[in-house]
Amino acid sequence: MKGSPWIVVAAALAVAVAISWVWSAGSADTKRAAQDQVAEHEVPVTSGSGAGAAPRPAPAAAARPEAQLAESGKMERLRSIVDADPRAALELSREVEREFPSGQMADERSFLTMRALVHLGRIAAARDEATAFFQHEHPEGSWAERVERLTGVHPHGRGPAFR
Repeated sequence: MKGSPWIVVAAALAVAVAISWVWSAGSADTKRAAQDQVAEHEVPVTSGSGAGAAPRPAPAAAARPEAQLAESGKMERLRSIVDADPRAALELSREVEREFPSGQMADERSFLTMRALVHLGRIAAARDEATAFFQHEHPEGSWAERVERLTGVHPHGRGPAFR
């Protein structure tokens, strides 16, 4: 198979998802994540087969851009409703968590879950989510500062939640 057009299609889809993600979200953290996502999917395209040919993507890798597109769409919806309808946002967040437990936007989804809980007045639940976030996720990640500001929970066990 010359040139493997599926590799080009998969790479183009990944770039399109990342670009739409950047335009819709606009935050520096999201832009950085989108750039990382594009870098993951950049595939050198060569013609012919043999030593210089690009490898064919595994079936799981080929389906991955579709899953990322679906996750991105749901996350865009979640961002748009979290402040106006936190109850619906919390339901959607739990749905996204079930469908994409290790998705590209899991940290942001966790933050939006906490934000919805705060809007609903469920501060203790938001702090529990923050504690779990820091214990199981990325205490030094790009969302850590936002989680701390929202909930008062510090990534290293300091702050109001640990007094």
